[in-house]
This record gives sequence, structure tokens and C-alpha cells, in this order.
Amino acid sequence: MAALALRVSAACHPSAELEAEFENAGQLAGAVANPFGALERAAPFRAVRDRHPDDIFAQERYQDAVNEYGIEGHLRLLNKEYLELEFRHPGEPMYHYLYLRTLAGRQTPSAIAGLSDLVAAHRDFAAAHRTLAEVYSTELFRDQAQEKMERERYLHLCPGGKFTRWPPAIPEPSRLIAQAEASLRAGADPKQVIAMTIQGLKELEWRSQRIRAFDWFSLEAKRQDARDVRDAYRQARDIQMRCYREMGVESN
Repeated sequence: MAALALRVSAACHPSAELEAEFENAGQLAGAVANPFGALERAAPFRAVRDRHPDDIFAQERYQDAVNEYGIEGHLRLLNKEYLELEFRHPGEPMYHYLYLRTLAGRQTPSAIAGLSDLVAAHRDFAAAHRTLAEVYSTELFRDQAQEKMERERYLHLCPGGKFTRWPPAIPEPSRLIAQAEASLRAGADPKQVIAMTIQGLKELEWRSQRIRAFDWFSLEAKRQDARDVRDAYRQARDIQMRCYREMGVESN
């Protein structure tokens, strides 16, 4: 167990071979056409993880992919998966760390508390120091003193080490509803315009679910997003009613 802790904590960078696999996985994920295909986009990274189950970077990159593409249900399954992995590897710090890492962004105060306990017991666990520094750099959980301390501890263990920016980027709001309105004014087929509004609402709902799933975002930010989605539904309904009138169809 001690040997495992030493091996894990000494890891600072993925190997060149693993980096190449990550690059290939990223290309495969980027080729997924379905904008809501979270599991399909994460699947190439899961395959890399499954080929390298003892590599902490392969595990982290799979977690990042789910966080980058997923919504509530995907994140809940990720947490369950790593809780089960920890249960199957009792006392092994890497699996405890990976479970705690799934809490970041979902139950971030618990993640901070658990990671702090972990680095207190394993002071040379570089990845845990890195993750703490990344969490302390976020807007809602910012603590400049703690971030500085954890950064210094990580860089002492891993000179030249790199940090990941959290939280994962949220896509810009869909422009499809505005485009649908412009298309209608330009004389586009009303059926195509209606289809654009429906797709636009789906994209806005998906984005909203990503915001709601994380505690990286403030309550006010979530309320504003809900207001924006409500306004988008009103705009889409108005566009659709105009389309139905042009088609001579009654609409309630």
C-alpha cells in the first residue's frame, strides 16, 4: 500500500504514449455529431482509461470528459462508479482521491474537506495538491491564500507542472431562435423555421442542465439562466405562431 502511495504521488505528467492516446480520443470525441451525445463523446476517453486502469492521468482525463460533456445523470453515474472503485480498493489513496475528485463541482465543500485530509496524510500526493489549487482558484470557492499554498506544494513536487482551469467551459447560448426569427422575416419555409426553434430550445435546455448540475455556479447565475430560458420559450412560441398563421394552421 505504501509503495502504491509513493508511485501515485510521484506521478507528475502523463507519458508521451498516453498523451498521444488522449489526442486521438479528443479527435474521436470531436467527431461526434450529436450535440447532446455526452456518453458518446466521453467514450473514447473511457476506452483509454480502461486500457490503463492504474494510471491516474487516464482516470482523471475520463472524469474530465464526463464533466465537460455531461449533465446531472452522467455526473451522478460518474460519482457512483468511483465510489464503487474506492470500495473495491480499500485504503488505496489513488482511488480515494479519484472518488473525492468526482465531488468537485457537485459537492465542492466535501471535496475540499476530503482532499485536505488526504494531503495531510499523504503530503507528497502531487495530484491532490494540484486539484485543491484548481478548486481554490474558482470564482465561488476562491481562497487565494490556500490556492497559493497548494500551488507551491504541487510545484515543489512537480516543477513545471500544469494546472487545469475549472470549471469546464459552458457553451455559449444557442443562437438558433434568433436565427429562426431572422429566417422567417427573410421568407424561409415556416416548417424549417419551426424546426430551428425546437432545436434551439433543446440546445438551451441542455446548456441550462449543465449549469444546474454544478455548484461552480451561483444561485443568482442559475436563476438568471432560468429567466433566459423562459424568455427563449416565449420568443420561440411567438415565432411558431407566426409560422402557423403563414401556413394557415390554427394554433393555440
